[in-house]
Amino acid sequence: MDANIEANIRAGILQILKDKYHYPRNEIKNDLKLKFDLGFDSLTLVNLIIDIEDTFGIVFDDSLLDPSTINSIGELISLVNRSEQDSEFQE
Repeated sequence: MDANIEANIRAGILQILKDKYHYPRNEIKNDLKLKFDLGFDSLTLVNLIIDIEDTFGIVFDDSLLDPSTINSIGELISLVNRSEQDSEFQE
């Protein structure tokens, strides 16, 4: 993944976590677990996914949204990057 793209995606996700979920940006690391470290339940994760889709102007493929595979901030970054690449490819 391009470092600039990853940095932009990470910044966007951190902004969402700060603004809507009140997590300090400086405490969010890529390896933090959404459920165990941040206390996200399945409903909160769905809301986060919707917020990310709105922020980045993407729609995740439903097959990628298995809650058991989205465990960390790093995995969210990869998911956004993959979805952005897929949407660019389809245009």
